[in-house]
Amino acid sequence: MSFDHMSDCELLNMVAQNMIVLKKEFLQLQGTYEAQHDQIALLRAELEEHQDQSRPPPPPPPAGTSTATNIPPAPATSSSNLKFAKPNKFSGKKEDTLNFIIACQAYIRAKGANQSHEEKILWVTSYFEGAAEDWVRPYKERKVFRGEAVPLLEDIDVFWAKFTKHYVDTNRDEKYRQKWNNLQQKASVQEYTCEFQQYSVSLGYSDETLRDKYYDGLKNEIKDIMLSTMFQWRRATAQQVYDKAEEIANHIESTRLSNSSVSTVRTTSTAVPTSTSNPTPTCTRLNVGDNVYMIDPTTRCAKKGAITSIVCTTSGNMPNVRWNGESKDTMIPFPSLKKDKRPAAAAPVKPIIAPTPVLALNSKGPGPMDLDGRGFANLTCHVCRGKGHFAQNCPSKPMSGHVANVEWSWERPKEESQIEVVSDEEESGKGKAKAD
Repeated sequence: MSFDHMSDCELLNMVAQNMIVLKKEFLQLQGTYEAQHDQIALLRAELEEHQDQSRPPPPPPPAGTSTATNIPPAPATSSSNLKFAKPNKFSGKKEDTLNFIIACQAYIRAKGANQSHEEKILWVTSYFEGAAEDWVRPYKERKVFRGEAVPLLEDIDVFWAKFTKHYVDTNRDEKYRQKWNNLQQKASVQEYTCEFQQYSVSLGYSDETLRDKYYDGLKNEIKDIMLSTMFQWRRATAQQVYDKAEEIANHIESTRLSNSSVSTVRTTSTAVPTSTSNPTPTCTRLNVGDNVYMIDPTTRCAKKGAITSIVCTTSGNMPNVRWNGESKDTMIPFPSLKKDKRPAAAAPVKPIIAPTPVLALNSKGPGPMDLDGRGFANLTCHVCRGKGHFAQNCPSKPMSGHVANVEWSWERPKEESQIEVVSDEEESGKGKAKAD
């Protein structure tokens, strides 16, 4: 099919399709060229770095030569053996812009100070990706395919100026000013100082303003120590106040660590159990009548009983314990006792019995000193059936002159057991009546 038999419309369509195919191939070649060019720049920088590292140091000047003939020292070059971290890939996020700029400029200053502007720009743009790569591509197309002069790709200062204008947040200073005005120390002094300097570096405040604002934001603990050490912060620079605050914070932290280590050692030493100690909970309160137990140190078995009384001694209050199966009380210190939540049979507590009165041989009854006060409680009068007195001291006898605490029984005494007591006056009265 010849072009003569084709219409103009068909010819234009064919030319357009060919142009599209050529454009795609051209873009692919362009990308390959840029990638190779960037790789060449990186390889050249690394090659120079290795050459500088492998270059032997210059020999020392020969001895005996005059100082006038000494060769002046060469300017410092990037012959350092230090390894510098390369910047991370930059995708166009504004929050990563400042870190990327700082990392690139630091690496170029250390390793690529002798490179041309175009090589520096190519090295920086080799770390672009995503939106950042789309931003720089039109400038590269103008320079490569059209042959135009593009200052952004030829002057490193112009490149950084446009890059900063495009990616650095224009409201950063205002945001930093608001954060700086509201900044207070909430954590450590180091974190407070870092945030303070980060927000104030681009605000342009005077040293006096920075010093006063930094001091106002410190915790009262740091301020009090500054005043106690006679530190004249109003006569110092902002950096001196920064250093003094961090010095105080480090001293406080070291003191806290040393005190915590000492308290830990003390706690560990007192927590070691001994074979003779029987610790008891301090919250348990023991009273009279409580069932208690203790661990017998000889048999290592529980010994149970009950508290019968608590007496006051020179060493404090001491309980008397009646152990199960025993008839006598034993004084045991409170720390040795524990409250028995599962008591066995209750300890038998025998009632106190008055001693048996001893009668005299020539007396009809017990004397006044033969019985104590407790012995009278069990005596029963055979006259009135009352308790607590003898018949000769019975208060029912007329004119006896004695008073006793009579406890009447509920049982009525039998008739045959009653004894009629007649006084002397009644006998004399009866005699007179019979005489009459």
